[in-house]
Amino acid sequence: MKWLSNPSVEAWLNKNDVAWKLTEIPLSAIDKKQSGKNQSRLPVGNMESRLGKNGIIEDYAFSLAMKMEEGSPFFAIVVYKTGRSYVVIDGNHRVWAICEQSKPPTKITAYVVDCEDLISLNILTRTANSLNGIPLSRAELTEQAIQIYESSPNGSRVKIETMLGIPHGTLSHALRAKKVAKTLNLRNVPSHKLSQTTLTTLAPLAGNEPVLAAAASLLVRRPMSYADTRDFVKEIKRKTNETAKLRVVIEKDEELAKYKPHRSEGRKLLPSLLLVRHLRSAIQVLSQHKTLASLGFPSKWEIEHAREDWEHLTAAIKKVLG
Repeated sequence: MKWLSNPSVEAWLNKNDVAWKLTEIPLSAIDKKQSGKNQSRLPVGNMESRLGKNGIIEDYAFSLAMKMEEGSPFFAIVVYKTGRSYVVIDGNHRVWAICEQSKPPTKITAYVVDCEDLISLNILTRTANSLNGIPLSRAELTEQAIQIYESSPNGSRVKIETMLGIPHGTLSHALRAKKVAKTLNLRNVPSHKLSQTTLTTLAPLAGNEPVLAAAASLLVRRPMSYADTRDFVKEIKRKTNETAKLRVVIEKDEELAKYKPHRSEGRKLLPSLLLVRHLRSAIQVLSQHKTLASLGFPSKWEIEHAREDWEHLTAAIKKVLG
C-alpha cells in the first residue's frame, strides 16, 4: 500500500507551531480505543444518525477500505505519542479501513507530532477534518469549541475560534445559550424547542430564574422573530422588580393570544399551565402574608408600587386558575 506525504498537512502543522516528523510506525502500536475517543466527530445535526462506534462513519470507512483493496494511495495519518502507544489526531477512518483488509500491513506511514500541550492537541484533532475527509459542520465546530473551552477554561476564546475557523463571538454566544438551556431544563422548560439564537437572546434574564423560565415558556408556546424576542427581553429588563417583569410576560401572552388564537373548543386559550406554575408563587407569597419589604423593596414608594404590581399579577393568575 502506498502512502503519500501531504503538503497541506505539513503547512497546517507548521501553522500551529508544533514539531513533527514523517515516519513509519507499527500498526499494532496505535491505541484504537483512545484514538476513537479522540475522534472529532460529534452526534450533532445530520451526523447523529451516521456515527457508529468510536465516532466512525461506517459507510465512509467502507468506501475507503474498497479503494485500499484496489491499491489506491492514501495520505499519511497524523498521530501523537503517549508512552509506547500512538493516538490518532487525523486518520481514524483510514486506520479502520486498513484493519478491515484481508492482509493488513504491519506498519503505517504517519506524521508523528511532538507536542505535550493538551489544548494544542485538542485543537489539532478538531481542525484536522478541514484537510481530509468530511468537513465538520458549523454546529459540530461550535460544539467542539465548547468542549475545548470547558476542558481548559483559562484558554483564549478568540484563539479557539480562530483555530477552528468559526466567527469571533460564536463561542461566547454558544456558552451563554448552553447556560440558559441548563437552567431551563432544571425548571422543566423544554429548552430543545428553542433555537440557540433565542437562548442567547434570553441570556440577560439568567440572573432571575423564575422570570427566565416564564419568558422561555411563553416563547416555546408562541415563537417570535429575533427582533420581537429581543424587544420582549429588553422590555422585561427595563422593569425594576420581579413582579413587574412577570407582568410583562403575562401581558405579552395575552397580546399574542389575541393575534394568534389557538383552536380549543372555540375558546381563547388561556396562558399555559407551565407558565402559570412559574407565576403561582405570587399567590403563595400573598397568602402567607409576607411583607413586601422582605422582597427587596426598601422605600415606601417602592413598596406601594410593588403592592399594585402584586395585586395586578394575582388577579391575572386567579383569572387563569379559575
